[in-house]
Amino acid sequence: MRFSRGIPSKIIEAELVGVQEAITSLTEAGAKEPVVKLTVGISDSGFATLEDAIVFGDIKGDSITGA
Repeated sequence: MRFSRGIPSKIIEAELVGVQEAITSLTEAGAKEPVVKLTVGISDSGFATLEDAIVFGDIKGDSITGA
């Protein structure tokens, strides 16, 4: 682990499966800028975990009722 001013510059490396498919699905549904949100936890001892990964995007419809 590399440190910069006492703070690790690289804390976790993970492979996220299914993200590209989720982004493609959102884009095809009309989302303009899909976003990937990751939640990383760090214990007091410095152990890092990837707790959650969510892909989301705003999809605007033609009407409020969706009709």
